[in-house]
Amino acid sequence: KSFKPKEEKMKKKLSLLLIFAMVFTFAACGNNGNSEEEENVTLVLGNMAYGADNPYNIACKKAAELLEEMGSTVHIDLQLEAALGTERELIENTIMGNVDMVQGADMSFTPFVPKMAFVNFPLIFKDYDDVYKLWGKDGWVFQTCDEYLAEKGLKLLGATDNGFRWITNSVRPIEKISDIKGLKIRVPEIESLIDIWDAFGAVTAPISYTELTTALQQHVVDGQELGMQHFYTCGWYEYQPYATNLDYDYSAVITCMNLDKFNSLSAKQQEDLVNAFQEASEYTLGYAIDFIEEGYKVSKEHGVQILDRTQEMYDDIYKIGVELATSDKWMSVFGEELVEKMYPGSTK
Repeated sequence: KSFKPKEEKMKKKLSLLLIFAMVFTFAACGNNGNSEEEENVTLVLGNMAYGADNPYNIACKKAAELLEEMGSTVHIDLQLEAALGTERELIENTIMGNVDMVQGADMSFTPFVPKMAFVNFPLIFKDYDDVYKLWGKDGWVFQTCDEYLAEKGLKLLGATDNGFRWITNSVRPIEKISDIKGLKIRVPEIESLIDIWDAFGAVTAPISYTELTTALQQHVVDGQELGMQHFYTCGWYEYQPYATNLDYDYSAVITCMNLDKFNSLSAKQQEDLVNAFQEASEYTLGYAIDFIEEGYKVSKEHGVQILDRTQEMYDDIYKIGVELATSDKWMSVFGEELVEKMYPGSTK
């Protein structure tokens, strides 16, 4: 009988311990990806692409819709069409954490991540099959870029279409690379592309995209080297009668997030984001291919002479790519291992 009070006390202690254990377990479960317990997060995404039918904007909107459809606690506040500044300003602010996410052309990231220039070297991508394979999240291009961007504090979420790059001009048809010699061609203010077009024999004119239409209309430059979707949407077929689908370079639209912000999310939220942008990227790639076909059709209807790249042109472009990548200048940026991936056998 003398032990009964002690037994009662022990029972009470055990009951309290069980209650605390259950509370702790439920709390832990709430922090392990249970969307019902997660706090809602709204991320600001900026770009400077104009037009509802622009592949940039379609990809952004699709990713935001997918997150809502899957019931994610991640939501995206879309600030499109330069609402938050230029691509360069957006990238810089995303690195600093002032903006959560940025979408822009791959080459726009090279001033901050010089090694990223490799993706715009000639014929790294032969066709859209290569694009799906190499820019998919398991492709070596995607994984390499993700690694390089992380060094600068960015997380790569997805890559979609900015087009294979052509040449159009108002002077003559381009049937071989030597036909480019002496033409004044607008090139983005990107060092690698300027080097490529110098090697093609063009007189390069680095002009901002916002000034390009006026420069073409007023013949400040003879031509430009963007993809068909830009040629079509901007109506350049009105004053650029010659086009050749060189397809010398493929440019992707990539979406990146501040890495610290990404790491602050739960594992479930991170997974939702990556899945949404991967699916949106694939969706937009399909849309862009159809959109380019429409651009072909409309340009021809306006009298544009469109020529296909010949095998001779392909060989000349590839040779120029190898020569540039293996030059002292670019080898010092990329390193032998990356150059060998870009152009197998070039460093042997």
